[in-house]
This record gives sequence, structure tokens and C-alpha cells, in this order.
Amino acid sequence: MGNMKKILPLIASMAIILVAGIFASAGTMAWFSDTEKSYNNTIIAGSLDLKVDGDDTNVVKITIENWSPGHGPYLYTYEIKNTGTIKGYLDLSKVEVIDYENGLIEPEREAGDTSGGNPGKGNGELSSVLRMHMFVDNDPANGWYGSEDVTIYNGPVNGVASSYDLNLEIPAGGTTHITIQVGWWSTANDNLAQTDSLKLNIEFCLSQNP
Repeated sequence: MGNMKKILPLIASMAIILVAGIFASAGTMAWFSDTEKSYNNTIIAGSLDLKVDGDDTNVVKITIENWSPGHGPYLYTYEIKNTGTIKGYLDLSKVEVIDYENGLIEPEREAGDTSGGNPGKGNGELSSVLRMHMFVDNDPANGWYGSEDVTIYNGPVNGVASSYDLNLEIPAGGTTHITIQVGWWSTANDNLAQTDSLKLNIEFCLSQNP
């Protein structure tokens, strides 16, 4: 009877070890499973690419020589194209007018020109006697202002703002047009502008956000 009491705990211990071994081995056995893949996911950046008159370089659009009152208006239309893959919004990020005196001749002095004949920029009067109408030239883009067009600026050249937030949407591959009309109608100060000149600088900017 004493030996039986010793054997029973031993058997119980062996049973516990056996059960633990079974559960331990069960952890390494295969269960149902299924695997799927999602490889080669690709992200590609879009593009905004602005071209003026089909080019990426500086476009010299306006060249007028030997001009006098009573002539014009002259018409200049820029073709603005978004050759990128996403839509963009067009602004005029910079508009700059620079006057040049180019010396003084007798009619200028008699008209009261007191700039001193400095040939440097900022002293001429030409921008004060010329008028400019700048507008979005919607279809048909023929250079003349119509009811379908939108004015950006209309007034003396020297009154143009330094920039314009047009927020003009141009879709990918889309095109718009901006026309500038420049005229010289007779004014009381025309003689002040004899021999003067000016430069008009414009920067077009296409942005992702309006």
C-alpha cells in the first residue's frame, strides 16, 4: 500500500508532462492560412509646365520704334499654355514699367521737361502718355476686346499694378490668351515724351493653388 501511494503521484506528474508536451507541439503545427500580395504600388508626381507662345525662354513680344501720337492701338496676344499633367492657376506675378529719358531736346525743354536729360531709367515720360488695355482674350482670341473677354487693366501705362492675382484656371493641356493693346492718343504733354522710351516686363506664373 505504501508503494502504491508513491507510484500515484509519479503517474500524475508524468501525465501533466505528457499533456504539456502535446500542447507545446501543437504550437508548431500548421493551421489554415491564405496569403495575398500587393506589390509594385506606384506613386508618380504630376507636373505644371507653363509655356508662353510655345516657349520656355524670354518672349520679346512688343517692339515699337519711331512712334508718335495718333498711332495705334497695336495688338499683342500671348498664348499661355499648361503643358503639364495637372490644372494650374495663372497670375501675373510681376508687371514692371521702366521709363528712360534718353536726353533732352528743345521741344521737351520748352514743354517743361526738367528731368535734366539723365539717360538712366526712371526719368522719361512716355509711360504717362501711352494707354494700355490688358485683358484675358477668351475665344475667339482675336486681339480685340469683346463681351466674352475680361479686363485686367485699362489706363495709362504708368498706372499698371506691379502684379495681378488672376486665379485663371488652366487645365492640363489647356490654353488661354492674354492680349495687350497699346495706343498713343494725342495729349497736352506729348512733347515731354519725345525721344523717350520704356520697357515693359511681365512675368506669368502658373501655380497649383489659386
